Amino acid sequence: MGRTEFKCSVSCGDGERNRIVTCQRLSDNEVVNDLFCAGTKPSQLETCTRPSCSEPKLDGIFLNSENMNSRQEKMLSSFDAENEKTNLLLTPTCDADCGGGTRSRSVTCQNSQTQYNVSDTECPLPKPSELEECNIDPCPGCDEVVTSEKIVSSPGYLAGLNYDNNIDCTVTALAPTGQCVRLTFLNLQIQPGSMQGVCDFDYLMITDMGNSALTDTMCGSESRTFSSVTGQVEILLHSDGSITNQGYHLYVTFIECPLYTFVPGDWQECNVECGGGMRTRLVQCQRISDGIEMPVSFCSGPQPAASEPCNTQPCPGCDASFTVGNQFIQSTNYPLSYPPNQDCVYTVSNTQGCISLQFLDFNLEAHPTCDNDYLMIQDLGDSALDRKLCGGNLPQIWTSTSGNDVAITFHSNDNIQDKGFYIYETFVPCPLYAWSLGAWSDCSLDCGGGSRTRTVQCQLISSGAVVMDNLCTGPKPFETEDCNTQPCPDCDESFTAGYQFIQSTNYPLSYPPNQDCVYTVSNTQGCISLQFLDFNLEAHPTCDNDYLMIQDLGDSALDRKLCGGNLPQIWTSTSGNDVAITFHSNDNIQDKGFYIYETFVPCPLYAWSLGAWSDCSLDCGGGSRTRTVECQLISSGAVVMDNLCTGQKPFESEDCNTQPCPGCDEVVLVGSQTIGSPNYGIGNYPPNQDCIYTITNNQACVRLLFLNFDLEPGTTVDVCDRDYLRIEDLDYPGLVETYCGDTTPPNWMSASGNVKLTFHSNNNNEHAGFSVFETFIACPVFDWVAGAWGDCDVTCGTGMRRRTVECLDVQSNEPAVNDSLCLNSRPDDAEICTEAPCAVDCDVSVTSSSTISSYNYPDDYVNNLDCVTTIYNADGCINFLFLNFDLESGTVNDVCDTDYVKIEDVSGGEEQFFCGTYSPLPSWQSSTGNVRLTLHTNDALTAGGYQIFAVFGDCPSYTWTTEAWSQCTADCGGGTQSRVVSCIDVVTQVVVQESSCTDAKPATSQVCNTQLCIQYCGRVITDSSTAELTSPNYDGVSLYDNNEDCMNTILSLQSQCIRIMFVSMDIQLGSTSSVCDNDYLELSDNSNPALTTRYCGTSLPPDWISTGSTVAVKFVTNSNNVARGYKINYQFVSCSVPQWVTGSWLTCSVSCGSGTQSRTVSCQNDAGCTATCGGGTEFYSVTCLDTQTGLTATSEALCTGTKPANSLTCNTDPCGGTTA
Repeated sequence: MGRTEFKCSVSCGDGERNRIVTCQRLSDNEVVNDLFCAGTKPSQLETCTRPSCSEPKLDGIFLNSENMNSRQEKMLSSFDAENEKTNLLLTPTCDADCGGGTRSRSVTCQNSQTQYNVSDTECPLPKPSELEECNIDPCPGCDEVVTSEKIVSSPGYLAGLNYDNNIDCTVTALAPTGQCVRLTFLNLQIQPGSMQGVCDFDYLMITDMGNSALTDTMCGSESRTFSSVTGQVEILLHSDGSITNQGYHLYVTFIECPLYTFVPGDWQECNVECGGGMRTRLVQCQRISDGIEMPVSFCSGPQPAASEPCNTQPCPGCDASFTVGNQFIQSTNYPLSYPPNQDCVYTVSNTQGCISLQFLDFNLEAHPTCDNDYLMIQDLGDSALDRKLCGGNLPQIWTSTSGNDVAITFHSNDNIQDKGFYIYETFVPCPLYAWSLGAWSDCSLDCGGGSRTRTVQCQLISSGAVVMDNLCTGPKPFETEDCNTQPCPDCDESFTAGYQFIQSTNYPLSYPPNQDCVYTVSNTQGCISLQFLDFNLEAHPTCDNDYLMIQDLGDSALDRKLCGGNLPQIWTSTSGNDVAITFHSNDNIQDKGFYIYETFVPCPLYAWSLGAWSDCSLDCGGGSRTRTVECQLISSGAVVMDNLCTGQKPFESEDCNTQPCPGCDEVVLVGSQTIGSPNYGIGNYPPNQDCIYTITNNQACVRLLFLNFDLEPGTTVDVCDRDYLRIEDLDYPGLVETYCGDTTPPNWMSASGNVKLTFHSNNNNEHAGFSVFETFIACPVFDWVAGAWGDCDVTCGTGMRRRTVECLDVQSNEPAVNDSLCLNSRPDDAEICTEAPCAVDCDVSVTSSSTISSYNYPDDYVNNLDCVTTIYNADGCINFLFLNFDLESGTVNDVCDTDYVKIEDVSGGEEQFFCGTYSPLPSWQSSTGNVRLTLHTNDALTAGGYQIFAVFGDCPSYTWTTEAWSQCTADCGGGTQSRVVSCIDVVTQVVVQESSCTDAKPATSQVCNTQLCIQYCGRVITDSSTAELTSPNYDGVSLYDNNEDCMNTILSLQSQCIRIMFVSMDIQLGSTSSVCDNDYLELSDNSNPALTTRYCGTSLPPDWISTGSTVAVKFVTNSNNVARGYKINYQFVSCSVPQWVTGSWLTCSVSCGSGTQSRTVSCQNDAGCTATCGGGTEFYSVTCLDTQTGLTATSEALCTGTKPANSLTCNTDPCGGTTA
């Protein structure tokens, strides 16, 4: 605790004095917070007493140590605070040992009787000096100037001594005129820095004084020869106050100055914070006279390193233990690159249950068997769950089964470092069942991307017994995965001899994806014939996916582009010499490939000449197209008789557009159906359509739910006069709505069971169309009835229009007593209307520094603007400082395609777009004085606008230039994108050192695609308000992916049963019509496995109802042939108890004797016994019914107990007869 005391507040009598009391750190006397000092803080104020004020005042004089008198006032001087009251003129230590320093003392005037300090004016003599010089003798010199070739050393080196602490010794080497300096090290031993590549303690700095860019700093024992490019070099040895070392010993020689030299740039930041990373710098060969970059071969001598290790200190220990749930586990440095050579063990312990790991981010070095960097996950009680992970694919959720402890081991080698991992761990109850994984099979391909499989079974953990999949929680682990994805070796080949076989990679196995192979066949003596022995490529109408292109390089008329599975005809070149066979495959479907036999043949005199195909005669339903095929004399092109051409004559006609034409009119008599416009889901609807969809139900009304809607809009927003969909209740003419554009209409409900939908398209601008789901519901008594829209309340721009909306009895048109009797959503009685844009004059010219604002600022700008602000500075350039900026954001993070500000340097040819908001606000600098700023707004959202201060000033010599943003690292959930930012010379456009640009460097990276990722799989759905479930990425148009294994669970928290209603089905069919063994949708009732049902194809199945409160919805796809997927609605309903209900017995099988009776499952017909006597058969209908609804159950498995017999014997009494 430090104290500084002040004198008494009075010179006589009683007064007060105070002092400053501070808490200090003992190691360096630094003042710190009082909380760090223990005990009670000493008082800062106390009373003080001076002699009586009646005592006569004595005249004081200044005395020195020779004439002090104890009764006189005296001025005490002290150089030692501890001896202030006893020592006089005590000299402290000088602040320098040599070369001239200073020392100081305090001088005070004191009363000689009381020994108290008094005012200096009380001492009559001159005040003694408080400061004087000391140690003025010159210091021994360590600086030196070298003008001839010689060996120089650090101080003390030649005497075998270390250099001293706290020195800065400079040796200046001056070469003769026209020559330069070379320094060759004989020894270097200087205290190393705190880490490799850093000299932050002692160091030797060598600088070419004529070119300061040539500076080299060394420490430790690693030296480098230094060659200057001018004649003066400075060698500075700096030491701090700690460790010293032997120093340096080097040879100074003079050499001819080079014309070129290596110039290193500044080191970039290290790529890791610990564990050993790398840093880089730009090293250029430059011409010394003007600094122009030259080829490396022009520079002699060793090239300075462009990279070096950095931050080699070990990283802090990375092992960690977790004993509570809901924690995040991440790799060292995440989201930066993890360090090399790490071995980290993360232990998670749950004494009350098991542990679940959800991977939020995962990027390790990829390797086929994860032998380099990897993450090993181990359930320490069940080794069957061990997982070794690497690469960039996000692993599935992992859950332990044995409870207690899980070990997560991370290993990295010294090669590639990636982003690492980010895991969320939770504590969960231990499951009864778990997935059991078999070993992976061999990969189907050696390269280019194959697949491998394994068995995945759900097992009862306690016994290992295999059970149904739906008993295991979480998504089922993949049964197939990609493998050997590394590119195949170069597939190009050349053939210079005949009678060779040409085949696709991997033939007869599937060819790899994403290949481009060129097979060149050369015959210098004639032509080349190709005979196709096998041919199977992915089919496409114009062969735009996988294809084989055959080209006679001397006659392009023979070019052929082939695909599909039909064996092509023999092909023969006509020009001789060279034929190119090009094979291309995309990343979709892979097939068997091709197998071709090539032979060398004499070039023919004649060849078939093929004309272009005509247009197809029909757009659908199977048309034909034709072409001319003529035999020509090759040398002249003259047409000759067909029999002169060898080989089969190519086809002159072929089928085209064989796909069925969509039916237009449709009658719907069944509920829960999807109605779509022609071609919906596969393409745009055709032009000139008038389709009528009639929906009829005498017992119910109709509800329409719009799934998708995209028609050509009308000429104005409130008129549908081009393409439209009109909906009418035929029994209630007031219920009519007409829709167009791309806004999804609201749900619509009829007041009767007779509804007509009319779809009309004109002759241009076709769109995707519509998809609507219809259901039958009980007719409402009351409904909303809307009147016609009134006129827009403005003549230009955006306004409002209104209409009357009433709740009416739809049968009598009488108003309802209360609006609440109308159960449907009330239609809007007002909506926005848009007329022609109002004229806006917003162009501005600026010729001096001023503030530029958007139209209407500070209020929101308006729609449909194109305002141009011209800024001109005749004497310099313009710098924009953004004061405020708020525009509508673009549809994609780095694209300004809605509202935007475009700034153009008109004379400099540069432009930049701004939109959205920025933090921090940007700035912009022109390179000329002619700038144009354009504000563009669309007809959608508006915002606050902008305020920018335009500063007129001198043009910069250097400026920043930016390249385009890279692709975002993630499609959703938040990724990053980067760009190259360089400092350039404005005149020469040459890249220069970044330090030349004085304004703030534009950002080199930014966050992108921050929208949340949609979860399609692994969901547990308990929300009864969410009534829809689809296949991954379902939109009714796009195709689902191959190799999906998507499991979702629907759970009723109120123990209700679950009804599944099919809205859309388009799933690859099975190998037979009765089996779904390719792609399929599987519904499983966890409480009744007998209800498990698989679906595929395009037909909508009947509703499916569970008997329990949990349903597993599983969607599986294989590796080929995809479709659009499925869409289902679900509903929580009351569970019922089905039981057997029998029909009546039918007639006995005989009229006499012993017969049988039966009853059938399929009908309720009771025809009685088949015989009146002698034994007949009576048949009954036996049906499994829901006792609450009376509906037939979806499966007989729902009825418990033994199914009753459907026949019995009846009328067994003997028949009477006549006796002879």
